Amino acid sequence: MSVPDAVKRGLPWIGSGVLVTFMLLTTDLPGVARAMGAVDLPLLGLLMVLATLASFFIDSVGVRMGIREVGEHLTFRETLPIKATSYFLNVLNYNAALAGMALYLQRSRGVGFWKALGALLFVNVVDLLGVLVMLSVGMALSLGTDTFTPVVGATLRVIAWGGLVAFVAGALWFRSDLPLPVLGRLRQRALFAPLRGASLGSWGRLLAARLVLQAQYVLVQYLLLGLFGVDIPFLRLVAYVPVLTFIQIVPISISGLGTTQLAARRFYGPYVQAAIRAPHAVVDACTTTGIVGFSLVRVVLAYFFLGELSRDIIRRGSKTPEEPGS
Repeated sequence: MSVPDAVKRGLPWIGSGVLVTFMLLTTDLPGVARAMGAVDLPLLGLLMVLATLASFFIDSVGVRMGIREVGEHLTFRETLPIKATSYFLNVLNYNAALAGMALYLQRSRGVGFWKALGALLFVNVVDLLGVLVMLSVGMALSLGTDTFTPVVGATLRVIAWGGLVAFVAGALWFRSDLPLPVLGRLRQRALFAPLRGASLGSWGRLLAARLVLQAQYVLVQYLLLGLFGVDIPFLRLVAYVPVLTFIQIVPISISGLGTTQLAARRFYGPYVQAAIRAPHAVVDACTTTGIVGFSLVRVVLAYFFLGELSRDIIRRGSKTPEEPGS
């Protein structure tokens, strides 16, 4: 392994370690213990299992739709091991999860690695569009409220609405023959074939499927926060959750451990029930339980959908084949 690769792999772990250490030094640990003791643990476990199953199946629908863009028509059942493979590898690295799914398609269906990765990239790009749509809706709903400070609110509106404009312009350019230095040549690579060839109908159907997934995530966050005594209005979460999603995307921690929790203190702290002391401790207990708990449940449930090929790919970790020019 080269030094740059080692740094890239180690950075999220180091980032998580630093941020979690900071959290431990700035939170009320007895308060965290009290918050955990007040939660209905069987109900919490049931929520995690049902929510993970729902997101696993909804997510698999979107992955299946993306794979169709490279001419592979998998059944829903054939898609499940692909998504299950990503659940395991995502614990290590988000890019490893994408590469693992692409390698699965290459090994099981004979699809070129970069072509398969392009189908999954298409799903991710539509995910980004979905987050921008959700953020735009959230920012519109937050106008005239104290959801964000004026500076933060103005910044997020520029990101949301400017991002949507830039996204649409970029998508239209990918579908056109308009020249652009350097990027014009990249557009012809197999990795970007789905972005070039997907019809507007394909974009629309996949966006609808991914918005269902994101709406489900907002609902689960609402229920999870409620179990910990955080009485936040549902519409506020429509604004907060996309922001936390963007923070989680930044690859400086493992599964957003530390980064999203510190931001959640600011967002959710004011909504902790007045009778509960140490609001940061309650939010820390809720977000840490959510990140760690859902990650464990995802891995356990995904195990039942793995095939032998999935296990082989997981053993290989994030290694991918050399396929220049594919």
